[in-house]
Amino acid sequence: MTNSRSVRFALSVLGRDRPGIVAAVSRVLTGTGCNIEDSSMTRLRGAFAMLLIIVAPQGAEARLRAGLAGILGAEGLVVHLDSYPEGDPQVVEGDGYFLGVHGADHPGIVAAVAGLLADLGINIVDLSTHVIPGQVPVYVMTLEIVAPQHLGRRALEARLDAVSKEISCAITLHPVETAPGL
Repeated sequence: MTNSRSVRFALSVLGRDRPGIVAAVSRVLTGTGCNIEDSSMTRLRGAFAMLLIIVAPQGAEARLRAGLAGILGAEGLVVHLDSYPEGDPQVVEGDGYFLGVHGADHPGIVAAVAGLLADLGINIVDLSTHVIPGQVPVYVMTLEIVAPQHLGRRALEARLDAVSKEISCAITLHPVETAPGL
């Protein structure tokens, strides 16, 4: 959390994947007194993508930008830094689920599933997709979602079943279990 002597930023980093990117970026952040609050990093067909929410000391923005600029050429990365609104992150209330989708790869799978979720007021917390190559490429999508409690699991499963038939993909739904002691 920020205090009166810190500021929050959103940082994105893109480039060709290889070892050392996270180390290079985190060295710059540590060297300028920044703390990583939230992050997501992934490899997409040889490309590296990272999005972070960071907290920097007040007045450190110029040093942070200079440090990030230093890794642009040396590391061959595209780096983007934006101010991020102050305040606590929005808490999404509801029931947590993991959703799995798989079937023959074709356009429209993400649009159909995401459209249904949006229509039902369901928030997508995390989404990942990939294609498994083969004679018939298989599309795999995994999502973490938060559904309004009033919706109920059975109603959600019924709506997902209808979309499953429309897009010719299997869809599975599992509740997120909270580990004891958390």
